Amino acid sequence: MGLAFDRTALRLGQLVHRRSHTKVGSFLRWGMNKWIKRICKELKCPVEEVWGNHDGIITQRRIDNRWGVGEATKSGSVVTLLEEYERDMNDGTCEVRIFEPVDGLGNGVGANASMNWHLEVKGTPYDYMAYFRLMIKSLFFDVWSKAAGWEWANWCTEGMDRSFRPNPPGIDLYQTRNPTPLTSEQVAGILPMKPGKVVTLKEVTVQVIVTI
Repeated sequence: MGLAFDRTALRLGQLVHRRSHTKVGSFLRWGMNKWIKRICKELKCPVEEVWGNHDGIITQRRIDNRWGVGEATKSGSVVTLLEEYERDMNDGTCEVRIFEPVDGLGNGVGANASMNWHLEVKGTPYDYMAYFRLMIKSLFFDVWSKAAGWEWANWCTEGMDRSFRPNPPGIDLYQTRNPTPLTSEQVAGILPMKPGKVVTLKEVTVQVIVTI
C-alpha cells in the first residue's frame, strides 16, 4: 500500500503544501515557528506550530500534458512531475496537503491560475535575495511591508501569489506582499492570523491524495 494523487480528483490551480523531512525543511519550519510564536503572543492565544515549509501549484507540463507541481526550486521555478512527489511521500521524504480557494476552481479560476504560473513564474530563478530578509523577519520582527527580494525571481509561496493575483482570476489569496508557507496555513484557517485577514483557502487533501 502507498499514497498517490487521484488524477480524477486533480484540478488545475490546486495548491500543494509540502512538509519536507530534510534539514532545510526543518530549518525553514524552525524560523517560521519563531514568527508564529510572536503572532500568537501578540494575539494572546495558545502557541501553535507551522506544519509545512513549501508551496506549489497543480499544473500540467505543456510538452506532454502530464500532471505536475509548479514550484520554486534551487534550479528555479519548474514543473515537478507528480510521480516524483508520490515517490517522496512513500519513502518518507515528505508529507503533502492540498488546498484550493474557498469558492472553488470553477469558472476558469484554476485554469487561469495555472496559465499565469506558466506565463509569469515558470523559468524564473529562485528569489535568493528575499531569503535572508524573510528569515530575519521570521526570527526577529516585521520590518518590511513592501515585497522582499527581486521582482523578476520567485520563492515558493510568492509564485503562488503571482499565479492567482493577476486578473483573471484576480484573487488575493495571501493578503500580503511577502507570503510564506506560514501564510498559507493562516489563510487556510490552520494557524492564527492578525485581525483584518480572512480565510481564502480550504483543505481538500482527503479528496486528492488516496491510499492504493
